[in-house]
Amino acid sequence: MTLQTLSMGLAFACTLSISGLVGGPLPTGHAPAARPVAAKDEINTPRRPTTSRLKGPAGERWSSDVSVDRESRMVTIRLSAGSDPGHFIPNLRPDNFIVYEDGIRQRDVTVDIEHAPVTWAVLLEGGGRYRQLNRLLGSEIPFVIRPLLDVLDRDDRIAVFSYATAVDTLFDFDRPLADLDPVLNRLKTPGFSEANLYDALITVLNRMQGVEGRKALLVITSGIDTFSRTTFDDVVRAAKHSDTPVYCISLRDVIAGLIDTGPLSRIDWTHIAGQLQTLSKVSGGYAYVRDSKIDIPAIYDDIVEHLRITYVIRYVSSNQMGDGVSRTVRVELADRATGSTSRTVDAAGKVVTKVPIAQDSYIP
Repeated sequence: MTLQTLSMGLAFACTLSISGLVGGPLPTGHAPAARPVAAKDEINTPRRPTTSRLKGPAGERWSSDVSVDRESRMVTIRLSAGSDPGHFIPNLRPDNFIVYEDGIRQRDVTVDIEHAPVTWAVLLEGGGRYRQLNRLLGSEIPFVIRPLLDVLDRDDRIAVFSYATAVDTLFDFDRPLADLDPVLNRLKTPGFSEANLYDALITVLNRMQGVEGRKALLVITSGIDTFSRTTFDDVVRAAKHSDTPVYCISLRDVIAGLIDTGPLSRIDWTHIAGQLQTLSKVSGGYAYVRDSKIDIPAIYDDIVEHLRITYVIRYVSSNQMGDGVSRTVRVELADRATGSTSRTVDAAGKVVTKVPIAQDSYIP
């Protein structure tokens, strides 16, 4: 039995947006526009960002692969849950997938979902120069981090770090998840210190080097850096080559009431928001700004969808020839009722003309 694995690009083309994300929150006091009623052959996507969060360095997508068993002609395609230029499409069913090999539609296709374990590194802001901000961090950060416990799986691993002048390890990867809750209960109100965010990001990204499987760095931060030895450009370079998507939850809403006077009023918050977006984008993650405290569980659900889910598609090739000639495999989404290729419609009701597709080749 010979197995050949190739890299596949998953291109689920859908335009998505979610309230509470950097660069795309709904204006306060305005309800989203009503969307048209979907046609029967349409797949509708939720309101989520229009830029792919699973897109990595140099435009690479999260890896998927295709393999073949020569004896049985069984072809296996593993597709990550991400997409480009859109995102994960919820509520897909096995009969939403159509597979073509060299242009010929394949029959008896089976589709399963694997929920992969995730290795999490969590970096919490642990202090800074501003007394009022520190007091708010002491009450807000435990509230923001705690809902993560609800989405952790028993096979996940997690480490929690706090940063101020230096990085402090609160919980390391080798500890059982059952020990995490007491650690979070002991989080303290930060004291006066520097807020060396850039140095901390470099330190934790280095810790994630060599971690296998699905992984992510979750950063809960105001975005302020006061005295790091490294620069933001250093962080961007490290993130590009880290193979670790960075998800940032900004605490800008916590600070909103403090920025009218004093030193916090002199900080360029627009620039900080842009930095968080850049960091997340180059690493393949996403940056979030909360509109309200209700958004936190939804943010974690959104992250976990993309980190965990893999579609496993299998079929026996209709081509019985074992001639060693490369074959092209293409996956499209189909309307469940008609079996025909579906249109994808974004949250505003606009039809996305490009059909969701994954395509590559294998040699039998």
